[in-house]
Amino acid sequence: MVLSRTHRLFAAIDFDATNREAIRREQSRIWRALGEGAQIRWVPPEQIHLTLVFLAAVPEEQMPALANAFHVPIALRAFTMAFGGIGVFLTRGAPRVVWMGAVDGVTEAADVQRIVAARIEELDVPVERRPFSAHVTLGRWRNARRSDTARVRALAGTAAVARLEVREVTLYESRLSSSGSTYLPLARAPLAPAS
Repeated sequence: MVLSRTHRLFAAIDFDATNREAIRREQSRIWRALGEGAQIRWVPPEQIHLTLVFLAAVPEEQMPALANAFHVPIALRAFTMAFGGIGVFLTRGAPRVVWMGAVDGVTEAADVQRIVAARIEELDVPVERRPFSAHVTLGRWRNARRSDTARVRALAGTAAVARLEVREVTLYESRLSSSGSTYLPLARAPLAPAS
C-alpha cells in the first residue's frame, strides 16, 4: 500500500511591508524591555500573518481542489483591521507564546474565518477545531519563567501598532526544515471591494 504524501497548510490574512515593519519595531521594544535574558525566538517580519484556519495533514490528491476553492471570491467586503496590545499563551504557568491582538476588525475577521473554514470542510478536509482568536504570533519562548507573563502584560499598551486593509485571504503551504519554516503561497481568495 502506497501512502499519500501530506501537506501542512494554513489560510491567512497577510500583512504588508509597512505593517510588518511596525510589528518588527514592537518585537524589538518587547525584547529590550524584557532584557537579553528572555529567550524568545521571534517570528521573522516576512512571516507575520493572521492565521484563519490551520490544516495539519492535507493529502496530495486534495491539493488541487483546495487551491481552486481559494480562487473563488469571498462574499464579504474588504475591511480594516488594527492590532495593538500584547499577551501570552501559557503552558503550566510559564508563557509559551507572546502575541499581539486585533483591536479593530475582529468581527469581520471572524466572519471571514467562518466562510473559509466552511469552504474547506465542504471538500472533506478536516480543519483544526481550536476557537478562532484574532492575534498575530510575535515569538515563542525557548525557556520561559512564570514571571515572564507579568512582565509582558506590564508592557501592553492600548494604541494600535499596525493597521491594515484586508482585501484577500491566502492559502499557504508551510514547509518545515532544520532552518525553520518556509511559507509558500498557493492561492488567494479576494474579498469584494470596500464600499
